[in-house]
Amino acid sequence: MAHKWGDRQQQFWWANDIPYEYKEPLTGKSKTHKVHAVICEESWEEIAPGSTDVVQKTSKHAWLSDQPLNRGNVHERCNLGARHRWGIESGFLVEKHHGYQYEHCFSYDWETMCGYHYLMRLGHALNVLARYSCALTNMSGNWACGV
Repeated sequence: MAHKWGDRQQQFWWANDIPYEYKEPLTGKSKTHKVHAVICEESWEEIAPGSTDVVQKTSKHAWLSDQPLNRGNVHERCNLGARHRWGIESGFLVEKHHGYQYEHCFSYDWETMCGYHYLMRLGHALNVLARYSCALTNMSGNWACGV
């Protein structure tokens, strides 16, 4: 399906009801779940850095969904939903690779895993707030922050 979104020309392809088979980790029982996949190829024009030349750019994205895709929902799911999710995921990447040493917490107790996750997110949020509050106070000249 061809689609125009902002300055981008997009082409979507999707397939519904793809069987995904896996084994339950604790029981070893085989399970099947249906997934739905979509691919988006897009192109747009940009001004090349350091010149006035117009260059053609392209990108390709793929997403999985647990809900069937169709002509009426593919734009909303991919452009408005999945791309927003990338912003959320970038917070996790900071926590994993930029000083927080965030890892998967494997536990048989669900509350323990949730607590670990919430404490990590809270710690990251407090660090961001402290960092930006120091920058704001330095701009006002009222207080020097030792960062």
